[in-house]
Amino acid sequence: IIGKQRNGPIGTVKLKFFHEHTRFEELEEHYGEYVPELGPPPAFGV
Repeated sequence: IIGKQRNGPIGTVKLKFFHEHTRFEELEEHYGEYVPELGPPPAFGV
């Protein structure tokens, strides 16, 4: 749980974690593509 709001709407938001800055941001629709300023996507299962 990242945040809680009493009597507010509920839902699911896909996030990615930036460990260099210890923060979360919303996951873009095109996640997995190469974005030059962020570098290549992480390798899973390696």
